[in-house]
Amino acid sequence: MADTSKEIEQLRVKLARLEKGQKLLRDKTDLEARVQRIEIDTEKEIREIERKKNEPPELSVNSPTSGTEWKINQPVDINWSSSGLLGKWVRIDLLKRDRLYREIAVTVSMEDGSFSWMPPATLPPADDYSIRLIDHLTGLTGISDKIKISR
Repeated sequence: MADTSKEIEQLRVKLARLEKGQKLLRDKTDLEARVQRIEIDTEKEIREIERKKNEPPELSVNSPTSGTEWKINQPVDINWSSSGLLGKWVRIDLLKRDRLYREIAVTVSMEDGSFSWMPPATLPPADDYSIRLIDHLTGLTGISDKIKISR
């Protein structure tokens, strides 16, 4: 009987080692799959950076456009497009007579391509405003045509 109990205990130990080995094998397989996905994603990012390096950098304000009129305290959208190797962030300024009047937003994701804003009541009505975007990395700018802000 003692020999049988000893054999059973030895088999249990072997079984536990085997189960632990199988778990380690599953963990290893999962890790290998994750590493492969990361390598594929990294290769895609490298190809995208190489593609962007070959494009001239560009930052354009798509909206507002010439003749746009914004109303004080009414929400508006500022839209832009970008290409080439630019940073991740853009600053949005309100210009008046081609000079900085106020910062609208300091750090907006370049990829968003859009920002909602509400012209405050403190802005004087005028037709010589424009929007300027500045890429944080390169300093590249995009400036809209003149727009009107009214009450």
